Amino acid sequence: MCECTQCNAEIAQLRQQLAERDKKISALKKDIEQLTEQVEKEIKEIKKAVRTPDWLREERIRKHREQHDKNSKQGKKPGVSRKNPDKVDKKKKVSINRCPDCESKLSHTVEIRDRYIEEIERLKSIVTQYKIHRKYCKKCKKIVEPKITDAFPNFRFGIFLCLYIVALNIGLSLPIRRIRELLHFTFGIKISAAEIQNIKEKVAEEFGQEYENMKKELKKMKYIHADETSWYINGKLNWLWVFISEKIVVYHIQNSRGKKVPAKMLKGFIGILISDFYSAYTQGKISQKCLVHLLRDIFNWKKVSYFKSEKLRKFALRLKCIILEAIRTEGKSKELRLKYEKKIRRLTAKDWKDGEIKRMCKRLDKHINSLFTFLEYDVEFSNNKAERRLRPCVVARKISYGSRSKKGAKEFATLKSIHETSKMKNEDFLDYGKTYLTGRMTSER
Repeated sequence: MCECTQCNAEIAQLRQQLAERDKKISALKKDIEQLTEQVEKEIKEIKKAVRTPDWLREERIRKHREQHDKNSKQGKKPGVSRKNPDKVDKKKKVSINRCPDCESKLSHTVEIRDRYIEEIERLKSIVTQYKIHRKYCKKCKKIVEPKITDAFPNFRFGIFLCLYIVALNIGLSLPIRRIRELLHFTFGIKISAAEIQNIKEKVAEEFGQEYENMKKELKKMKYIHADETSWYINGKLNWLWVFISEKIVVYHIQNSRGKKVPAKMLKGFIGILISDFYSAYTQGKISQKCLVHLLRDIFNWKKVSYFKSEKLRKFALRLKCIILEAIRTEGKSKELRLKYEKKIRRLTAKDWKDGEIKRMCKRLDKHINSLFTFLEYDVEFSNNKAERRLRPCVVARKISYGSRSKKGAKEFATLKSIHETSKMKNEDFLDYGKTYLTGRMTSER
């Protein structure tokens, strides 16, 4: 008992000492803040007192005017200086007493010039040792221990680093070999290619349920942009499909380019489908065909036979005028949509003899109800969103030649969907991913 009393007394004494030290530290911090404010005030007063000499100011004004007149004569725009940083971490005072050219003694300070330099420090990895207290449960009759939510089970790297590797591979299309070199060069981390692949597999597995939820949520959106591009699995041709709504981006890789893929992905969707003129997207729903694709086909006639046929030239100009006029029209109403559909019908109803015109008229008649949907509903007239979301995938395909297995293709589609969705929501992928994965591991029992 005496020993316990003595230990308690020592603990109380130590706590008292710690409390006193905390008070001293808080008092020192206040003193530092007061001194910093005082120093800043003095610097401002010095800057006010130190006035640039008149001859120096006049010389600068003269040079500035001469340069401005010179740029005006050459038709150049005036230069724009870079903005100063919002925060300053360090401040250094630089002064000299003798001229660097002739070593003569210098006068007092005539002005103070500010210069900002941004630098980085050598990054290092943080290694944390966990002292895990394992205890015996009499009810379960086994030894149990608390969960570590900062890393996946049996993984030697933390969640944030795992997500960083995924962002490099999926977001920036860096190959695994380059990721190894970057981690070693930047953080001094030695990691194998197999470990990187295991990290990708584990992160994709953890995000699997979220990916399926995104597919279901996609069907509830008001509109969807859809497009596809080629993708290779172990050298065999497959197709990468993308479906984009207001807040969700879903990628899907399938060995088919037929209409069954969008029909399955969009089953139950009652909104507006925006796509190009590929027949697989004709699902019997309200849709908007990409008018940019239509204009592109018209402009391509110039390369082939635009100036060879007078009728083709007139048809192309008339069709282009109708489309551009509709795009520039303001307001939304059913009457506007019907007005421009009527103009297209008048154009295609004429007896055209040219084969190119006949093919275009057949195409316009087939999709007449999907050309001007944007005049009635609040949707875009082009499929630019889907085109832009496919571009990074095309870059990744050229670098990696696709996926090596169906499992790898599904991992790519899952991780790319999560990454692009977080970007569309203006959320940081690393922060969003860490919050989601940590919460997932915490909720598991």
